[in-house]
Amino acid sequence: MRKILFAIFGAALLLCSCHKEVVPPVEPQLPVTFTNTAGDWRLVEWRGNTDVPATFVRLKDKEFVLWQSAGSMYPSKVTGSYNLVEEEGLGMIIRGMYDFTFEYWDHRYLVTSLTATKMEWTSMDDPTDVSLYERTPDFPE
Repeated sequence: MRKILFAIFGAALLLCSCHKEVVPPVEPQLPVTFTNTAGDWRLVEWRGNTDVPATFVRLKDKEFVLWQSAGSMYPSKVTGSYNLVEEEGLGMIIRGMYDFTFEYWDHRYLVTSLTATKMEWTSMDDPTDVSLYERTPDFPE
């Protein structure tokens, strides 16, 4: 009888130990630098909404190329320059200027998260304006 009880207890322990919640590994945060932000990115979420118009941005050598289809049936290509500046107490801010108008972007963005595969920007003047980008191999040419 004792052996049966030990067997049942052992089986119960084994079943309990096998039911572990699988937690995906957390990607380490990277320093926000020109090197770490360089690459091809796709907008995957904006203001909490994942149903966003196709928007791609290439950051390289302090220049950007933006492909977006917001408000149009056909994508448009916009180019310009950008800069990263550290703002004391906040972190790294990204700001850009368009080539065709020489006007700054409507917002300055705090780079609130940067990993090898994802980057998050939060508008400095509207904290609900959060953009999540993922690296992409599908940048339009």
